[in-house]
Amino acid sequence: MGLGFRHYPTQANPFGYAQGWLEWATRFRRTGWAARLEASSYLFMTNSRDRRKLRRQLQEAGRGHLLRPQSDKPAPIAAPPSELLLRFSSFFQFWRKVRWWAWLGVIVLATAITLLEGYPWLSVSEGAALSTQNPFSTLFYVTNDGYLPVDNLNANCSASFDDGHGNHFNSIGSGYPQFAHRLNHSGRATIPCFRMIELKNIGPLTHVSLSVTITYSAWPFSCHACRRHQVFLFSGVTADNGQTMWTFVS
Repeated sequence: MGLGFRHYPTQANPFGYAQGWLEWATRFRRTGWAARLEASSYLFMTNSRDRRKLRRQLQEAGRGHLLRPQSDKPAPIAAPPSELLLRFSSFFQFWRKVRWWAWLGVIVLATAITLLEGYPWLSVSEGAALSTQNPFSTLFYVTNDGYLPVDNLNANCSASFDDGHGNHFNSIGSGYPQFAHRLNHSGRATIPCFRMIELKNIGPLTHVSLSVTITYSAWPFSCHACRRHQVFLFSGVTADNGQTMWTFVS
């Protein structure tokens, strides 16, 4: 039949065609659609009895997969990528082209911003006055606006003013060591500057000013060289009722 088989069906060997086809397929090690095409062609040339015998012999030889019919269904066509997927693809393609030093700069900048956000920073707010005749009896509060705690807070208060008799007092100061042991994030403590000056029967004050210096350690750096300080300056203004009010200068 032109198939190159050395075996033909005889009375002693009715499966000659099958043996010949198996020998031919083994010799050339055919797989996939080509081998199945040969097997299908051979099965088409034989009658139903020979096809059944050949099918059984191929299955016994472990080559039954060659008899599976090829599917006539066309291969499914992949759907085109969506517009959103294309945008994400172009976005990642752009960032893949960014140089390594640019990524390093972004990382360093993000680290610096994070450290600055967490670094302690104090703010001072004004409260009520214990005496309307003494502006220095006003309560001041210090608040930790940073995320790291601050330890061992010291306060140094310095006042300047002119009294009603024309006397000038300059840099009257007092220190208050460790008035607060620790301030966590958003923690608040009262600065004891209100104890500094007691005024009685000296008349209205003019040219009133106050300087508050807060020294502290940023956790966990508690060494003396690591301590830092912040200075807050206030100036007094006189209201219509004669009471002195504080304004923040710097």
